[in-house]
Amino acid sequence: MSRVRLPGLLLALLLISSQQQAMAQVTIPGKGNQSQLKAFLKPIPAKEPSEVLDTFEVLKGYRLDLVAHEPLVNDPVAATFDEDGRLYVAELRDYPYRQPAGSPPLGRIRLLEDTDGDGKFDRSHVFADELMWPTGIAVWKQGIFVAATPHIWYLKDTDGDHRADIRKKVFMGFGTEKAQGSLNNLAWGIDHKIYGAGSKNGGEIRPAESPQAKPLLLGRKDFRFDPTTGKLESLSGGAQFGNSFDDWYNRFLCSQAHPAHHVVLPDEYLQRNPYLPVPSAVNNLRREVTPIFRISPLEPWRIIRSSRRVALGERTAKSAGANHHVLDGCAGSTVYRGAVLPREAQGNLFVGGAQTNLIHRLRLVPDGVTFKPQRLDSKTEIVRSTDTWFRPVNFVNAPDGTLYALDLYREVLEAVHIPYDVVEHLDLTSGRDRGRIYRIAVDDFEPVAPPRLSQATGQQLVAHLENPNSWWRETAQRLIYERQDKAVVTSLRRLLGKSKLPQARLHALWSLEGLESLRQEDLFVALGDPHAANRQHAVRLAERRFNDSPSVRERVIQQAGSANLRERFQLAFSLGAVKNDAALQALATIARKDSADRWMRTAVLSSVPDRAHLLLAELLRDPANLSSSLVHQLAQISGVRNRRQEVQAVLATAAAQESRSWQRAIVLGLATGLARQKVRWPELVPGAPVAVEEMLEELVAEAIQVSGDKNASLAQRRQAIELLGTASFEVAQSTLPRFLESLQPSELQSAAVRALASFPEPTIAQVFVDHWQSATPAVRQEMIAGMFGRSDRIGTLLAAIESGAVRPTDLDSSRREQLRSHRDRRIRARAAKLFVAPAARRDVLKRYEASLSLKGNLTQGRKTYERVCMACHRLGDQGKALGPNLALTSNKRPAELLTHILDPNREVEPSFIQYNVVDRRGRIYTGMIATETATSITVRRPENAADTILRTEIDQIVNSGKSVMPEGLEQKINLQQMADLLRYLRDIQYDLGTEAGMVEEPQKAGNK
Repeated sequence: MSRVRLPGLLLALLLISSQQQAMAQVTIPGKGNQSQLKAFLKPIPAKEPSEVLDTFEVLKGYRLDLVAHEPLVNDPVAATFDEDGRLYVAELRDYPYRQPAGSPPLGRIRLLEDTDGDGKFDRSHVFADELMWPTGIAVWKQGIFVAATPHIWYLKDTDGDHRADIRKKVFMGFGTEKAQGSLNNLAWGIDHKIYGAGSKNGGEIRPAESPQAKPLLLGRKDFRFDPTTGKLESLSGGAQFGNSFDDWYNRFLCSQAHPAHHVVLPDEYLQRNPYLPVPSAVNNLRREVTPIFRISPLEPWRIIRSSRRVALGERTAKSAGANHHVLDGCAGSTVYRGAVLPREAQGNLFVGGAQTNLIHRLRLVPDGVTFKPQRLDSKTEIVRSTDTWFRPVNFVNAPDGTLYALDLYREVLEAVHIPYDVVEHLDLTSGRDRGRIYRIAVDDFEPVAPPRLSQATGQQLVAHLENPNSWWRETAQRLIYERQDKAVVTSLRRLLGKSKLPQARLHALWSLEGLESLRQEDLFVALGDPHAANRQHAVRLAERRFNDSPSVRERVIQQAGSANLRERFQLAFSLGAVKNDAALQALATIARKDSADRWMRTAVLSSVPDRAHLLLAELLRDPANLSSSLVHQLAQISGVRNRRQEVQAVLATAAAQESRSWQRAIVLGLATGLARQKVRWPELVPGAPVAVEEMLEELVAEAIQVSGDKNASLAQRRQAIELLGTASFEVAQSTLPRFLESLQPSELQSAAVRALASFPEPTIAQVFVDHWQSATPAVRQEMIAGMFGRSDRIGTLLAAIESGAVRPTDLDSSRREQLRSHRDRRIRARAAKLFVAPAARRDVLKRYEASLSLKGNLTQGRKTYERVCMACHRLGDQGKALGPNLALTSNKRPAELLTHILDPNREVEPSFIQYNVVDRRGRIYTGMIATETATSITVRRPENAADTILRTEIDQIVNSGKSVMPEGLEQKINLQQMADLLRYLRDIQYDLGTEAGMVEEPQKAGNK
């Protein structure tokens, strides 16, 4: 059956409607009645392949074909076609577990063939088995690379029995913490390298042949490797599961509730400027939740959870509004790049709604140098099913121009969201012996015979670069690269200059590069290409030739005035390879046009690690429409470099400005950079020109006036306080303490604390202590951070605790532990007397077991959550996202929750380990590493505060081995309060993917 018949669809919708009505009448078992619970949770039978298509609703004009199913394939999670149309499939049969020690893993690679050309697979071979969590495949020289953590393998069949007899380990060391955090989705890039998503598990990656080599520390980044040289590189990225290119090789990722991340800033360019902090290189295109329109009924376990939430007074289906579902469990975001689906679908991002039994799609609309997503299907989805076993997790652009969808086909997918007393009645392996692969096509699609590109000549491969379906272009380019037959070079040049298909010209350009045959004349052709994306790629290739070819260099510089933003974006990166005045002028041209765009600013700044002061001076010759953020950052780079001549040049540039706002931006930026080197601008004033001295004096005098002006805006007053924090200590000491008074806005109090803490004088600690009693908790946290930033302030803090001015409990347990284990023995001794080490965790747990038998109060439990947990944990849309989302605790028994709360270091996920980062100023940043880029890391701490630290200024990074969640919460929660909290966390049952409503109202038949 190729698509749903209307009567079958109406029947399905009627069934759903009747289920909605029945839900209101069904008796849902209570928590204590295990026999009723087990009966209510009886297994949901799978649909057999012969009946499953009747469960689907497909958008009008499209159809869904079942092209493979069990027993030919089980649990497909990733796949790729080889040059002859055979499909290699990664089977994630272990999910969601790992095999016990001593037992072989269950992951496999299947090889599927369509031997009769009817568009369906009819032959299956186990190509390789005993692989742990295989999640990515890329074809290379009649074999395949396979991502199967902790390794990447190369597998090849050399004797024709359809089973790999070469099994070579290529890389090792990828993290193995969780299946959901494994490396995944290998994909060929246009540059003849294989790209992979690093996900969350990180790792220390080494070539398997050199186990003693210096490892690549993956962290939260992606990677690529060269299949010919074996060179491995880290990349910007770090989402969860998905890795897809569009036709112009923009790369897209996805994560749990966010279907689209665009990798905007290449790691290779960011690495050039170690003085530039970059908090993130990736743009999350869909930060808000994505409403979706499911038609599948809620599973019995979800009904139980929803009913418990409604019983707690949460929103009912009626009050929640018309749509009660949001996209969660996003998987396998893939750009459709074929020519069979309608034009409206080409370039769409298809996303697997694996938890909600549907396929969602987004149009990627250009937005500056990145994109914004746009829903295409109004109040419906392109594919959705009434079968709760339908679990679309990935997609593949196929040789026939359609899109294949991989269906894990499991009864249960969301183990971590299921209440503890429910999950024990479910079989999380149900469906391990099943799996489906579908083809998304159009109504009149006719299957075609598989390709046989292994037999194609070189000239035929060149011709296939003009195929409108991306699979043919990419496969032809790969084979041209593999064969290294330079007899095709002339044909490639002809294609580069004359093809009417822009994508073909792009593949011809890179194929010439792959054959080491790209000439200067070819680059000039590409630099003049009518399509901006091709010119962008030509600039990228040209930068490698700047040193050897002045004419190429000059031609690229001339393109800085291009009307196309994305071409200028690449130019802003590439011009960093040129160190002459013409390149600086070109960068200035780009900056003047685009400085309001934060991504463009970063591209420009990446190119001036040692010329920021020169670009600053050039831009301020004509500052019209110039972004103050760019001016601030340019001055900051010179400050971080701390070359006296550069700093003096920046100050002279500031003094030459008529605008006071430009002067403030320059001085604040310079001061921010200098502070990273333990230098302050007043130290540099002696000997400076009179104009500079006068400007600085006037700025300080004005800041004193504005900071105290209640008629000025908070933003103006905060900036004035920041500037006073860069002046001399005498000025700061006489002006800033008054902003610590309780009547001052908290925003100004925090700004004053940070400004004072930046000075090295130990007396600052006493200023904080004197204002401690009137400070709010948030301001106290800033004061504590300021005192912990320097060891010579710790004594004042300890003395304040000894005198009673500060209570021991004003410091959280992680800070107390820092003092008890301080490297200074005198501090350790004083801290030992002030902070009694918390009782052994075992004793605390034993004492608090009594809370498990107490009756908890929901209202009081919520209050305890808000008082103790909300500063670091989110629960639904409340709280701060430092630790894990507490919505994921509903599958834990109360005793397990108690252990996690009171003994957080017993089992710590890598994502939530606490680090102590010490910079060269001696300041300590404590928290979890939230993001990493080539130049900086961002450490997040309670109250969602964050610090971005340049890698060049880091003296030491210490993995504490402990959770960001502190020990010692028993000091804030008594037995009854613990019982209240446990009940609240257990019973709130917040669902990340489905709100309290049940099922969508059926759509009108006209939408089907």
